[in-house]
Amino acid sequence: MISIIVCSINSNLFNKLSNSIESTVGLEYEIIKIDNSLEKLSIAQAYNKGASRAKFEILVFVHEDIVFHTVDWGNILISHFKNLNNPGVLGVAGNSYLPISPSDWWGSSSENRHYNYIKGDKFNSSNSGTLIKTNDSSPIEVYCLDGIFLALKKSVFMKHRFNENLSGFHGYDTSLTLRVAKNSKNYFIPDILMEHFSEGHVNKVYWVNTILACSEAKNRNHNIKLKVEFLVFKRFVSKSIQFRVSPIVFLKSINSIIFQLFVRFIKQPL
Repeated sequence: MISIIVCSINSNLFNKLSNSIESTVGLEYEIIKIDNSLEKLSIAQAYNKGASRAKFEILVFVHEDIVFHTVDWGNILISHFKNLNNPGVLGVAGNSYLPISPSDWWGSSSENRHYNYIKGDKFNSSNSGTLIKTNDSSPIEVYCLDGIFLALKKSVFMKHRFNENLSGFHGYDTSLTLRVAKNSKNYFIPDILMEHFSEGHVNKVYWVNTILACSEAKNRNHNIKLKVEFLVFKRFVSKSIQFRVSPIVFLKSINSIIFQLFVRFIKQPL
């Protein structure tokens, strides 16, 4: 009932993930492994290739450096798709505010972040990490989700797919979730717990891909929070300078920010 797509470069991590899925998922599933130690694809290409092989309606894209802690999480996931209103992408870390300036899911203020996962230690030994979570007991509608875990129906995926114009291994999650959010509702779900062994880091590819991905966002069904917008804009400028983003990309983003502020000012006086 669930097709789980994994982009793999480490057989030990993949085997640990596979064993974790087998002991916790609780329903019929398949794992589609794209061995990227051989193919050298971008993660968008790898995920699209894996999804094309899927035989089930629910697609789950996960990093290979995780293990699941929630037993029967597959049935929990299916239940969410049945009960939530117009579900798009479901994930375990996301943001319920969509700022005008380019930002990843983490970049907005803490009050808009929603997450539930275990931050594993760098030695990849399970059951030794730190629980990182917000006080959410039910699904929360969000815009942007982190790629650690992304679940959606195949029918929704086929309309959007991952953006293969984004190189490397960053921005694919922001791009997909923001595009899906135009017509469906993305949700943070608080009742599937997993442990993640990678801390991640922001580099130039990450930031440029984030800027490009955010250019695909259109709808903002909320009032502007000026304090949040200022903080996100400040981070956008700071990171763009730090990573020496192309002046063309930077100025294009600035023009978009000014235009969107103008449109929002007309619709909603500041």
